Amino acid sequence: MQFRHVFYAYYAALYGPVAITISFLPLWIRSNGLTEQQVGQLFAVGALIKLVVNPIVGLVADASESRKNVLLSLVAMSCILALLLQHARVPAWVFYSFIVLQACSAAVVPLSESIVLGNASRLGLDFGRLRSIGSVSVAVITVALGAALDWVGLEFVALALTLCYLILGVIAIGLPDFRAVRTHSKASLLQLLRQKAFILFLCSAAVSQACHGLFYVYSAILWKSLGLSSTSIGALWSFGVLVEVLVFVFGSRILALISAPTLVLLACIGGVVRWTLLAEAGDLGTLVVVQALQAATLSCTQVGAAEFIKTNVRQQAMSTGTGIYWGTVGVLTSAIVYGGSYLYSTFEGRAFFLSAVLCLGATVSAALLRHCVIPACQHTKS
Repeated sequence: MQFRHVFYAYYAALYGPVAITISFLPLWIRSNGLTEQQVGQLFAVGALIKLVVNPIVGLVADASESRKNVLLSLVAMSCILALLLQHARVPAWVFYSFIVLQACSAAVVPLSESIVLGNASRLGLDFGRLRSIGSVSVAVITVALGAALDWVGLEFVALALTLCYLILGVIAIGLPDFRAVRTHSKASLLQLLRQKAFILFLCSAAVSQACHGLFYVYSAILWKSLGLSSTSIGALWSFGVLVEVLVFVFGSRILALISAPTLVLLACIGGVVRWTLLAEAGDLGTLVVVQALQAATLSCTQVGAAEFIKTNVRQQAMSTGTGIYWGTVGVLTSAIVYGGSYLYSTFEGRAFFLSAVLCLGATVSAALLRHCVIPACQHTKS
């Protein structure tokens, strides 16, 4: 029971850095001399790093006796690098400081998820409820930081990021340190990549998740160009997060009625609708609808992805599985954001049609995944 409370506190802190990175950090970077296109390209490179970092960290964690020690090392380095970023003022320094920070922080969330999924049954953890705590944290931080930035200015964004990593590290010390059973890392990796269902899972859930990359980089910039204040931007972000919390809180009940592949399919369909609306958004009412669809595009994707990995990947290879998934998300995010940076510089908000088209393709993969997994499950039950 005591460990469950630690996990709740940890997840509240885990999404503090995420909240800052996806909401106000792009504005801070642009205010330090980078153009809108360069901001997009910077985040694209940062996302591409995940392709290399996440699978490697996953392999190392599964081969290590202590996933917790690997996690603590990453958080400590991220805290130091965020502090260095705070003092970066020359555009080149901002660029390279951010890249190195991404290299250290990229695997923090995936590794945390593998620790949760690997201990879910042992500790009675509910991933959806834990993830909802993270979402509430994002909502509170974006509102509070948005109001604070209207008062003190953007220059304190990186300092707030440093503080969040520091708090995360302190809480992480209290996480349980169950020793993982060592596995042959290369064998686990190849075994996963040979599974048709896992490949279809990457082509659907990973694409759906990656399409948020363009949104994270350019949503605040787009909304600012529409005349919204930092407080209003924070409120919009928080509304989307609060809506997504509903799915996370009732995630286990939803999964009792809907399979993980079906949930991913609904997420991909929601992405087609959401990104199409955002591409044509010009008023606050449309933006509210766009943010309401966060429950579909983000929550359904993450709950469905976590359940798929939990039920289709061996516990000993859990970090490898989450590492491959988030590594794929990283490279897809990089490609989408990089291409979208050119589209946004020319077409502004209409660049989000790219995400809508990609989600349409992901919908096809999710439908194939559903037909691939569900009949197998029915055959096993019979």
